[in-house]
Amino acid sequence: MKVHVATLSTQITDASFRRKWLARQDVHPKGEMRITFVDLGPSHRERLRERLESAGRLRCTEHEQGVIAVTLNGRENGWFDSRWTTCCEGLEQQAVAIVKARC
Repeated sequence: MKVHVATLSTQITDASFRRKWLARQDVHPKGEMRITFVDLGPSHRERLRERLESAGRLRCTEHEQGVIAVTLNGRENGWFDSRWTTCCEGLEQQAVAIVKARC
């Protein structure tokens, strides 16, 4: 990812604008949601497949952008933590509601 210093102005103070800008810099070339699994086995991945596909189809009505990426960190007994890259918190909340925190 190329980041030009001139585009990262210190005058940018609005957190939501910064979040949107950072989200746009990480867009997958095909426009698909990037999924990263950490410490989740193949059986958990398969169980999450449908939910992740549904979350990947979400689009923000305000910004006309989909979910950019998700990282799923496995814990014990099927529980996991997720970290989402989206254009806004509303879209992130929708995606979290679909995928939840246990498979």
